[in-house]
This record gives sequence, C-alpha cells and structure tokens, in this order.
Amino acid sequence: MTDYESIKRKCRLTGTLFEDKDFPASSASLYFRSSLSAPLIEWKRPKEIVSNPQFIADEALYVDLEQGTLGNCWFVAAAASLAASNKSLLHKVVPPDQNFGSEYAGIFRFNFWQYGKWREVIVDDRLPTREGRLEYAASTTKHEFWCALLEKAFAKLYGCYEAIDGGRVHDALLDMTGGITELIKLKGAIDVEKLTNILTMCWSMETLMGAAIFETSVGRRETRLNTGLYTGHAYSLIKHKTVTHKGQKKMLLLVRNPFGRGEWNGAWSDTDSAWSEISASEREDHAIRKRDDGEFWISVEDFIDNFDELELCHLSPDLLAPDKDSERMERKKWKQISFTGQWIKDVTSGGPLKSFTSRQFWTNPQFRVTQDHTGPVNAVISLLEVTDMFLRSVDDVNIGFVIFKLKPGKEPPARLTADNYYEHTPQLVDTSGAFWPYRERAVHFVLDPGAHVVVPCTFMPGQEAHFYLRIFSELPVDVSPAEERLGPTRELEIPETSLIDRLFQKHRGPDGQVDASSLQKILAEAKLETYGKPDGYSLETCRCLVFLDDTFVVGLLDQEKVKLAWKNIQLWTFAFKEADLSGDGKVDASELKGIFQKIGFNLDTTSLHRVVRRYGDREGRMHEDDFLQAFCRILGLYQIFKRKSENGKITMELSEWMATTLYS
Repeated sequence: MTDYESIKRKCRLTGTLFEDKDFPASSASLYFRSSLSAPLIEWKRPKEIVSNPQFIADEALYVDLEQGTLGNCWFVAAAASLAASNKSLLHKVVPPDQNFGSEYAGIFRFNFWQYGKWREVIVDDRLPTREGRLEYAASTTKHEFWCALLEKAFAKLYGCYEAIDGGRVHDALLDMTGGITELIKLKGAIDVEKLTNILTMCWSMETLMGAAIFETSVGRRETRLNTGLYTGHAYSLIKHKTVTHKGQKKMLLLVRNPFGRGEWNGAWSDTDSAWSEISASEREDHAIRKRDDGEFWISVEDFIDNFDELELCHLSPDLLAPDKDSERMERKKWKQISFTGQWIKDVTSGGPLKSFTSRQFWTNPQFRVTQDHTGPVNAVISLLEVTDMFLRSVDDVNIGFVIFKLKPGKEPPARLTADNYYEHTPQLVDTSGAFWPYRERAVHFVLDPGAHVVVPCTFMPGQEAHFYLRIFSELPVDVSPAEERLGPTRELEIPETSLIDRLFQKHRGPDGQVDASSLQKILAEAKLETYGKPDGYSLETCRCLVFLDDTFVVGLLDQEKVKLAWKNIQLWTFAFKEADLSGDGKVDASELKGIFQKIGFNLDTTSLHRVVRRYGDREGRMHEDDFLQAFCRILGLYQIFKRKSENGKITMELSEWMATTLYS
C-alpha cells in the first residue's frame, strides 16, 4: 500500500480531510522565507470555492490551463504541451482516477521524474485564494481543479510556490517525462528550411515543445509588444499544419499563451486575410478560433523572427543524431546506463580542460565506456545538474563534459591523470561544446570500437554540485566509474626500536595489556623521546587505534599491537607532515588522496568525499588528529569487510561497503 493509499484510507476511516503537514496552508508554502506574510490570501478547498468541484471535467485538455499571478508561465506552458500530447504521458503525471465524489478525502497525488526515478508527490487540496478566487494556476473551466492541484504538487516538489516563480519550459517537461532536453536558438541562428525539417521530425516522434521570448528590459518581465507577444514569457507549441498559400507550401504552428489570452497579431493571426487565400479544408481549424483565447497560428518564418529559443523535450534519443532524416525517422530501443556523482571542491571539482597535464582537471569524475562491437555505435550522453533552482545567476554551476578515446593496449589500469596522460596518449574525440547554464546538457556522438573515457566537469574549478549522468546507446556497451582499486597497495617498513617495549612495561596493566588512556601516555612519551615533541595524541585518536586492532571488542591492546600502533602512527604522521607545507597542522581535501596513496591505501572518490565531510571542516581542510582518526576508521572498516566477506556475510562490493559505512 502506497503512502497515498494508506493516508487516504486513514482519513476515510476517521472521517477527516487530509492536511499536509509537510506543505502547510501557510506562508511557509508560499515563500522561501516563511516569516513573510501573505495579505488577503486564504487557503480554501475546492468545495469551499465552488459547489460542484471536479478533478477533471470530462477530459484533461491543454486549453484548461490558465496562468495566475505567479510568474510560472514556463510550467503552465509545459503542462499544456503535456496535455496536448499522448494522453498516457499526461496520465502518468496526473492520475485521472481521483475526484471529489464518495471516495474524496482531501488528498491528491501526482508523479514527477526526478533523476532516474518517478516520485509520487502527495498534496492536500487547500489552495491559495484571494477574494474567493484561485490566486495561481486555474482551469478555464471554473469547477475543474487538476491544473491548480498539479501546480501545488510541483511547488511542493521544489519547496514552495516562490521556487517555481521563473524558469524554463524544458526543465518542467524534463520533470514530467524523464526525456532528453534540447534548446535551439532561433533569431538569426537558423533558417526556415532547417527548422521546418526539425519540427516535422519532432512532431512525428512526439517530442514536447515550448518556446521562449527573452526579456529585453532589466527588472521587467512579461511585457506586451506591438506584435501581441510578450517578452520574458514562455509559450506552448500545440500542433502544426502545412497549407498551400499562393502556390507555396507553408508550415504553420499553433502556439498557446499560458495566460489564456494575448495573441500574435501578424500574418496568420485570427483575423488575417491570408486565411481567405487558402482552401476551405486547410482553414478548417481556423474557423473556431476567432477569439482571444491565447491560441494563434504563426508561420515558421515569423516564429523564427519573433521567438528567441525553441525548447524541446525528446522522448527518445533518436532526435539528437545529427544525420536524422524526417522521411526515415523511427523510434529505436536504446540501452540506458545511469550514474549519480558529485563535484566536490578540492576533491572532484577540477573545472574545465585547459591542458592535458592539468592535475586539477583530472580530479574530475571519470567514466569508462567500452564497446566491443565490430563497427561504430550511436550514443547520447546526457549530463544533468541535480538542482532545485530554476532561475539561474552568474554564480550558478555551468556544466559540460569531455570525451577521450583510449588507444588499444594503452588503457590505464584505473583513471587518467596528469602523470600518466602521455604514457597512455588518449585521443580527445569530442566535447559537449560551450559550458551549459541550464540543468541538462545532452550530445550525440559515435562510439568507435574500444574504450572511451567521459569526464563530466564544471566551467570553474572548485564549484560544487551533484550530477546525474545518462548514457544511451543503440547497442549494449559497458560503462563504469574509473577508479583506482580501493584498499591497501603495499607494506611500508619503519625500523624497529626497543623504545615501545620499555614504555609498554612501564604503563601496562596487571593483565599485561593497555587501554586507550595508557596507550595515550605511551605514544606521548615515544613521540617526545623520538622527535622532541611533547604534544602527543588525543585520547580519541588512541581509542581509534585500539578499535583498529580490537577484533574481539575488549578495549585493550597487547605489546605487539601497541608496537604496530606506534609504527602506523609514525608512517601516517610522516605522510601528513609532507603534505602540510604551511606547517599549520592542516591539509586541503585536494591533498588527501595523495596522502592515502603515500601510506599505501587507495581511496575511491565516493569514500574520499565522505571522509572529507565527516572529518574535515566546512572548507574541506583536515587537522592531523582528524586525519589519524579518519584513517583508523577506514582501515578498521576494511578489515571488517575482509573478515565478513571471507565468511560470506557480505555480498556487496568493497567500494559500496565503504561508502555505506564511512558516514554512519
């Protein structure tokens, strides 16, 4: 039973209406700052607004949607495009089996795609109103409420209504379909023939489409132009038709303004004389549209001249291929492999490729893609920034990726690095182009037989963000993160001395063992005699050293294990001091991986991230004591994994085990 079903059942049994505590009927759901007041806003259920509310009246149609006072034309335009498409897509997002009848409990559900998974969003039906009318999105049929409730669910998904005040059509379509988005520049960037061909193919493949006119005045938006169009505004592309006008074929586009009013007044507008110059059958659709309902026809030529960008959401990767042909387009079954990852300052956020020997660039995440087929394979790489922000600023993360081809017989055992680049001489075969200020960057490329390395990166080094990587291919390929083998790589020796034997006898208990407190005294005196430093080690670090070799959990160490603890801590401290060039007792996150490798232990990127977050400060810097404690935990977890996997008690991979347990 889903959350929706269990909550609804409980409400039905108790005779109550659902009240969503996670998205309350208050300013906290309207604004980023819950302290802001919302004058004159009243939260009402549909039955308090009209006498006969319906979730969907007859059928959910694109003409139902009407934008309210919220600046989310992009979302309303996307929802209209969805409603104008295949109904199965709409029903996935807006389940139609909900209403205000006998099963009504004040609860409704919607589904949105979020980075590889469909997420159910539950809302109550308390809606913001002003003077008895819906404040935000509404249906043109006043007793219908799927539009307002869909908008509320989307606002909940991103935190509040204010969060969706401004955005792009393709972002909303991505959340409604899980498709692949593409942006096409219009004014001065494309000719009529090319765009006509693209639109023909997109409609044949059920691509969802919107368009945008950018704002031209700072601080203003949705300004009406003499053409009847609005700047800073988004529109839906509903359908197209081809007519014969003065002996020439011409494609016309049916476009809708999410305001539900305000139309293009140029050629092919409602009252334009061009309609009388085509056949009666060709103007069939036009006969019922002579009113200000926000819908209008416009030629492809005028569309290019008056709109800035075409926003596409493809349901298949086919349409990203550069050699697509409208006469031979058919939807193929593509294979898909996906990964989540993160750019972390000083750990995995190396920025763009500026030189092949840039140590910074090669710290970026890497994914190896291998295809073993005899010929080339079409592939599409889709890189998404995981974000809850739709309005972009100059400080936002711009994303992209670089693709290398590895030469046969010269594949590195793990990652490409600045040190091994010329040894393996990979070929730079493609990039995603200019860094992208939007959420998704998707590019088609051809995979030749062999191994490739995909490197997702940000425009500036040190920028932090999560990402979701999808790789589509027409034939199966092997994809995996490129990482060094996690675990010990070698044994390093430190000369034995009789110092620890003497100090152990001095501090041991009557049972011939020492606890963490006695170990602290031994190590402090050993450090003073060996290095002339009186600072010693913290009690917590000594507890971690005890834990490291305390297989039976007795909290005590014998003489041999104390000698091993001293040997280890000398080695780890030496590696740390070498990296601490400033001598302030701290190292940067960027230096940690090298320290671990110096002491003979490889740490994968995910585990390194967890170490930095748990043991470092907010800047990713780590004190010596914190480092010693972190490495004790890493080694301890590795030893537990080794014992349990040998006994068949762990079935997961070492990297998964470390990533799961390091932050717990």
